[in-house]
Amino acid sequence: MTIKAIKEKYDGVYGNGEKTMFKVFDYGGEIGKAVIVATKHFAYGNTVWQAVRVSDGAELIKEGRCRPCDSMMDAIDVAEEMMEA
Repeated sequence: MTIKAIKEKYDGVYGNGEKTMFKVFDYGGEIGKAVIVATKHFAYGNTVWQAVRVSDGAELIKEGRCRPCDSMMDAIDVAEEMMEA
């Protein structure tokens, strides 16, 4: 799955009309390159919702889980923790 296809698929899926943001990061190893999907709410801040592996389009975070993050750089670490849990 391409990065563009992932962005098109997940744009507007999470949150309630909040801005969808994407961060591409290469975790290496088994995970490889992934696209982190987060939303930005004007009152609540940023929330990480999903990480999608670019090579096969697999969702790496269990459905229904989300966590706040301070910034999109912080989202890299938050998403990795969510994948392991």
